[in-house]
Amino acid sequence: MDYKEHCMTNGDDAIFVDFLNENMRVYEEVINFDKLREYLIDKLETYNTQPKLIKMDLVLFKDAITHVAKIYRVLNLKRGHCFLVGVGGSGRHSLTRLSAFISEMNIFQLEVTKGF
Repeated sequence: MDYKEHCMTNGDDAIFVDFLNENMRVYEEVINFDKLREYLIDKLETYNTQPKLIKMDLVLFKDAITHVAKIYRVLNLKRGHCFLVGVGGSGRHSLTRLSAFISEMNIFQLEVTKGF
């Protein structure tokens, strides 16, 4: 079965998230990419207002947004884990923090235990 025939965005960079619909936590395809961007910018601003957290100044371009959606999905799996590869300063750590914040995980506890 080809997933592209079921995608409303013609299968080009199809992104599925469950946090845009406030009524139900169901994975749905993102039709309005700008709505997803605005939601993530709002969450980033909320993150930056939290006390005891390191402030992040991120530019959420298209690839960063798709990576946040992927990291979010993996973090919410039972025993989910992933291995992020990239050069230093590419945003692996920051995007993971934002994804964990959206998942409503205890970010401060993660920073203390891991020594971030």
